[in-house]
Amino acid sequence: MAQTPDQFQAAIDAVAEKQDADLLLVSSSIHDKSADRIIDILRKIAPRKKNIGFILVTTGGSADAAFQIARYVKRRYKKFMLYIFGSCKSAGTLIAIGADEVIMSEFGQFGPLDVQLANKEEMYGQTPALDVSQSLATLSESAFSFFSDHFFNMGPGTGLSTKTASDIAIALTNAIVQPIAGQIDPLLLGRVERSMKIAQAYSERLNPGFKNITRLIKEYPSHEFVIDFDEAKKLFSNVREPDDDEKNIEEGLRQRQWAPREATRDTVISLLPTQKPAKESAKTL
Repeated sequence: MAQTPDQFQAAIDAVAEKQDADLLLVSSSIHDKSADRIIDILRKIAPRKKNIGFILVTTGGSADAAFQIARYVKRRYKKFMLYIFGSCKSAGTLIAIGADEVIMSEFGQFGPLDVQLANKEEMYGQTPALDVSQSLATLSESAFSFFSDHFFNMGPGTGLSTKTASDIAIALTNAIVQPIAGQIDPLLLGRVERSMKIAQAYSERLNPGFKNITRLIKEYPSHEFVIDFDEAKKLFSNVREPDDDEKNIEEGLRQRQWAPREATRDTVISLLPTQKPAKESAKTL
């Protein structure tokens, strides 16, 4: 049965009162403009509640903007509760590191802390830094495998000395690997290393006690890897499932397509108004 507007409003009111929290929905990529919009909305709320319930759906974006958002929220509110009802990837995961509590439904998913690098080949394209790192690791593993196969195929019984067999194996491996390696931009590799160091530095400032930053940066195989509730429990010490009222908010958002599985191209940054709205009305981009 579809949820009525009154039921949706009742769930919003119940959570806002129980948590003493302003409720903000952000379904957007993370970039400078969205950070400015979020800060502009939150700083104008009067009166402000003690805590915040931040409902985030994002495919990721800028680590710089994510850090700015999380730092502002933590400075303005006593408790930062992050609701994950859909995808929260990359820069969104960085925001989660700064949250005091993560409330995650069965639809929620994080991704590795994988910074997006601008792709000069595409006007609006981006390349996940993790893709570059994984490609380099694969090439390194392949080079070792090529060398080992060639070397041991020229082992005892071939009449070749160890040095000669090694030289031939190196030459054959280089013939295969060098054309591929030659296409790798060393400047891009530098940007990947720098971006990962930036993400780690931001994490340390948002939550000095967070112990799994290296795992989030290096130990997942792809940008798209799904970090579900069970996996998130291993990474974050403050994850729980939503209660009934919070599930009703999620249901209302999904019915209105305000919190889809992934952030849509239509950016939504909006307060969820209670029956006693603050002076600043809800704003939507």
